[in-house]
Amino acid sequence: MSFSSYLVGTWERRFGLGTTIQIVNPTLDYVEVLIAFLDDKEECLKTMKSELSPNDIWEIPVPKLKKKKFGVVKVISHRDHKAELGIVGFQRHILAIPKPVEIAFSEAPLAAIPKKYAQPELERLLEKCPH
Repeated sequence: MSFSSYLVGTWERRFGLGTTIQIVNPTLDYVEVLIAFLDDKEECLKTMKSELSPNDIWEIPVPKLKKKKFGVVKVISHRDHKAELGIVGFQRHILAIPKPVEIAFSEAPLAAIPKKYAQPELERLLEKCPH
C-alpha cells in the first residue's frame, strides 16, 4: 500500500457495529485533510477537516449521522484546496456485546483512488457538503 491523496472506505452503524477511521500522514510535509461521510444514496451528511503534521495520525470515531445506518467515507489530502499526495488510512468496524463483555473488530485499509479523481471530488465535497 502506498500513500495517496484520495481514500475511500465504508462506515457502519447497523447491528450494533461502529466504525473508526484512522488517517496517517507518513510524509515529512504538513497536509490538510478533508473527510466526508456520505450515506448509501451519496448524500453528504458531514465533513470534518484537520491539518496533519509529519508522521501524525487522526483517529475519527464515526458520529451519529441523521439516523443513517451505513455509507461511504471519502478522505482527501490537500494544500490550499489543491489535492496533494500524503495519506494512508484504515477503517475499523467494531462490535461491542455488553453481556458477557466481548469486543470484536475488523480492520482494513482504505482504498487509494487515482490522483486524477481527487481534485474534482475535493471541489465537489467543499461545495456540496455541510461543514
